[in-house]
Amino acid sequence: MAKLADPFYANAVKTNREDIDKCDGSLLNDLQTRVMFAAAFARTKHRLGLPIEDPEREAQVRKNAVSFIKKHGCGLITKDDISEYIDIVIKITKRAEERELAELEKENESSRTAQTH
Repeated sequence: MAKLADPFYANAVKTNREDIDKCDGSLLNDLQTRVMFAAAFARTKHRLGLPIEDPEREAQVRKNAVSFIKKHGCGLITKDDISEYIDIVIKITKRAEERELAELEKENESSRTAQTH
């Protein structure tokens, strides 16, 4: 820890942490965008009578992610790492879709109640 007292090292640590924070912000912005698209798509799926879960599509998303990492990766992210990451993203997205459908049901119920009164 004595090296952190040196301004050079302290600045390097600060700069690296800021860079990581920027990456985290980008990841969270991208996740937010993905979830918003998926929530809108959940309404479309609902109107079409399609289920939220689509195992074939989820498998394709996983395959796309692994292919991307193989092609563009730095070698530090393994297939297992990216599979775990995508599984979490899919889980978060599904929960958002379910919340969106619950909200849609509330809207529909309110509309039906208003029509009967």
